[in-house]
Amino acid sequence: SSFNLNMFIYDPKHKKTLPYYDTFPLVLPLERYNDGFLGLNFHYLPIGINEAVNIASMFELMREKNQSFISMEELLGESEEDLLARIDYFIDQIDKVCITLDLDVFSAGVATGVSAANPYGALPHHIKPLMNKILQSDKIVSFDVAEMCPKYDDGRTAKLAASFIYDVVNTV
Repeated sequence: SSFNLNMFIYDPKHKKTLPYYDTFPLVLPLERYNDGFLGLNFHYLPIGINEAVNIASMFELMREKNQSFISMEELLGESEEDLLARIDYFIDQIDKVCITLDLDVFSAGVATGVSAANPYGALPHHIKPLMNKILQSDKIVSFDVAEMCPKYDDGRTAKLAASFIYDVVNTV
């Protein structure tokens, strides 16, 4: 069977008056029209996206279009205070938050059971304060875990995911 995959570039008419917008939003189309569609625009902030293991042109385009992200280098090198301020700024611009904890962001030393093991990834103590900040926003509507690959896990990845799930359940 075949399908269509569309990428949308969001260029609002009044972007100079908007405090925040994504050039490449995650869009969920709801209804199609002859001249476009009605959809939900999800703003997103990738945290720990790694330039060493992703294509350079993606980062060039994200920077050119001012797409917000926190690179792995920034995650590991910036002060926690600066990272929390960036998250505060992002959360202040949106009404609801959906969190996906992508286990590929973690170092292979603590997350063996992922589809793309990351030798230069984050450790739990890099992510936990940021997650706690997001959870304190009272805007959380969903949480999920991605990239768990039980076939390759020696138990560490499952325990890591479970510890974050525990925090979410006990905070929200």
